[in-house]
Amino acid sequence: MSLPRLPVTVISGYLGAGKTSLVNHLLRDPGGRRIMVMVNDFGELNIDADLLVSSDEDTLTLSNGCICCTMGTELIYALADALDRRPRPDCLVIEASGVAQPEKIAAAAKAEPDMIYGGIATLVDAANIQTLLADDLIGAQVRGQITVADLLLLTKADLGDAEAVRTAMAALTTASILDAPFGKVSAELLLDRPEAEAPDAQHIHAHGDEYQSWSSRGGSVDRDTLASLINAPPEGLYRFKGRIALTDGTWAEVHLVGQSGSLMPCPPQEETRAVAIGLTGRFDPSAFQARWDVICRP
Repeated sequence: MSLPRLPVTVISGYLGAGKTSLVNHLLRDPGGRRIMVMVNDFGELNIDADLLVSSDEDTLTLSNGCICCTMGTELIYALADALDRRPRPDCLVIEASGVAQPEKIAAAAKAEPDMIYGGIATLVDAANIQTLLADDLIGAQVRGQITVADLLLLTKADLGDAEAVRTAMAALTTASILDAPFGKVSAELLLDRPEAEAPDAQHIHAHGDEYQSWSSRGGSVDRDTLASLINAPPEGLYRFKGRIALTDGTWAEVHLVGQSGSLMPCPPQEETRAVAIGLTGRFDPSAFQARWDVICRP
C-alpha cells in the first residue's frame, strides 16, 4: 500500500519576525497531527519539558508524536529523510532562515512527487517592516519573502501602525493577511489535514476569529468547472482539497493553497469528499456551499 503524499509548509520571514514562536506554537498544539519540523538549530525553540521525550544532537522527539530536526544537510537530503521516516509524519514544516528565499525551498518540495505543496506563510514584523523595506541592503530580500507568500502573518501589531502595514502589504501582494500575536495561529489553517480526518457529512464550521471551514461528500463535478474553481478561487479561500468524482467517470485529487492549485488523476474512491478553509471575514462558507450546489451533481 502506497503512503500518502507528505504536505510541506514553509515558514518564512526576516530575522526577528517571530518564526520560532510560531514553530513552538505548532509543536505544542499540532491539532492531532504528527508534525516534523526542520529548523536551522534548536537554540531558541525552548520546547516545554513535559513535551520532550528524548533529544540528541540533531533530533527532538516529543510526546505528542511530533519531531523536530536540524537541517544539517542539503535540502534535498533533508526532504528525503522526512519521506523515509516511519511512521511518516502527517506534515512537514520547514522554518526557513531569516535570510532565505522561501520559494526555492517550496520549489524543491513541489518537484518531489511524494510531497504536496502546503504553502509559504511569511511573518511580517509590524513594528519594523517599513524600515526593513526601505533599507537599501535588505529591502529587496524582505519584499521577496512577502511577494511569494500564500499567507502573511502579522506579528507585533501592538508595537506598530498595523493598518499602515496592511496597506503597504496590499500594495505588494494579494495574499491574505492574518494577525498572529506571539506566533499563535491555528494548525488547522497552516497545515494540511491528515487523510483520516476526511469529512463524514456536509458541514459548515465556525472557528472564532481566525477561520471558517466547509466540507462535503458525494456527487460529481465537471472537470473544466472544477479546474475553473481551482484557477480562480473565491475570495478568502485559503485551502481546498479533496478526491472528487468527475462527470466523465474518472476521479481527480485536488489541492489548493493560496493561489497555487493542482488537479491530478487519482484512483476511484467510495465517494467524493472535499474540504475547504478560509479566513473569517473574507471566506463565506454559505456562499461557497451555494456555488458547490450549482457545480456538483448528485
